[in-house]
Amino acid sequence: MLADFDDMSSLYRIITMPVFDLQARDIASILNFAKRSNLSLFEAMEQVDASSLTEDGKERYTALLR
Repeated sequence: MLADFDDMSSLYRIITMPVFDLQARDIASILNFAKRSNLSLFEAMEQVDASSLTEDGKERYTALLR
């Protein structure tokens, strides 16, 4: 993931790790947003404000990218 930001499967494995405590609904929402917007998962996470995530999910994704 660190070598290739477009490696969606590696980023997916990271965001589904229990340590990040992301809700399944928010994970599905960000994946759908990425697909509908024709973005990589990383790019979708960068544009989290335009997605339909919960406020908690938006905060968690933003913190994850920092």
